[in-house]
Amino acid sequence: MRNVLFVDDELRVLDALRRMLRPVREQWRMSFASSADEALQVLEGSPQDAVVTDLRMPGVDGAELLTEVRRRYPMTVRLTLSGHADEGLCAKSAAVAHQSLLKPCEADTLIAAVQRTLDVRDTVGDPELRARICAMTALPSIPSLYVELMEALHSPSASLQELSAIIGKDIAMTAKVLQLVNSAFFGVGRELTSVADAVAYLGVDTICTLALSGAVFARFEHCPARRFSITELWRHSLSTGAVAQRIAGLEQAPRKIVSECLLAGILHDVGKLVLATSAPERYDEAREMADSRQWSEGEAEKKVLGVTHGEAGAYLLWLWGIPLNITEAVAFHLSPGGRGAGPLVPLTAVHAANALLHEMQGGACSELDMDYLAGAGVASRIESWREIAVATTVAAG
Repeated sequence: MRNVLFVDDELRVLDALRRMLRPVREQWRMSFASSADEALQVLEGSPQDAVVTDLRMPGVDGAELLTEVRRRYPMTVRLTLSGHADEGLCAKSAAVAHQSLLKPCEADTLIAAVQRTLDVRDTVGDPELRARICAMTALPSIPSLYVELMEALHSPSASLQELSAIIGKDIAMTAKVLQLVNSAFFGVGRELTSVADAVAYLGVDTICTLALSGAVFARFEHCPARRFSITELWRHSLSTGAVAQRIAGLEQAPRKIVSECLLAGILHDVGKLVLATSAPERYDEAREMADSRQWSEGEAEKKVLGVTHGEAGAYLLWLWGIPLNITEAVAFHLSPGGRGAGPLVPLTAVHAANALLHEMQGGACSELDMDYLAGAGVASRIESWREIAVATTVAAG
């Protein structure tokens, strides 16, 4: 059974939660607290798998509670369930909450959101690594792009187009903006999988408030992992996104799929950033093992860390509420298996783009899963896709 704690200063809200959550009494061991202090007492007595809290509470508010939960119990999933809040409180929440839900919330929506975050935790078996990833509230950005964003936000003439261009070039900023715009606080009502659409929806003022809070975006300073290069990661990720997007366009995929292919390609290796910053020594060991034994990156990571960079990246993105098509492409881009058969999906395009680019960089053997591609009905398209990869690489060079 999973332990789930609900926190709200209004007793009638807690009573309503008790009633609406009766269907999961056999799956969840639920506790209810009417203040942050009471919630911390519950946590001290019984570790919780997830905490769902209101934001506006007298004394210690929900964001401050989740900050303390993150510090003391990093493996606990952190969610907010609240009414409309001002930008300041939203910024505080965005810095510590994995996901945010808006009152009034249907029982099915609340149950599904909590259950998904709990289920995905099993992806990362190592408790220490799981705790470090779960504690992450932001990923570090390319220093030059971080400075560029801050300068743009301080400029009175900052435009949505300028912000979109900067954010869309950075893995960490892209992931965080997707988390924010798909949060219930902003009331989109549908998944947004385009950086331009996300920035336009949030607006300059909101992005400025969130960015200047100092807790939503972070600058990459120094990574203790010797075998990690953020510049190399950035170049490959942007290339993979561009190739995946062009593959989807060539196959005349719907506009939403084309947009998802670009984003999934940019984010597909986000797990390398996660592992290199959260477990640098073990990340280096995995890279060295891959080189010395001529193993694939995924095989070595699984041996040393118990998880591939695809799985680690997807774990964080899923905690952040990033749409399924994108997280699936990130999780399985190394080994797509039998997933995604049928019409082109982001996983197919990203797997092919990543493998073809590695092939062009002198990979010892092909990473293409031809059985998977045949099952998806696109094996005959590989030569056309290879031409796209070549053309994209030449243009980037």
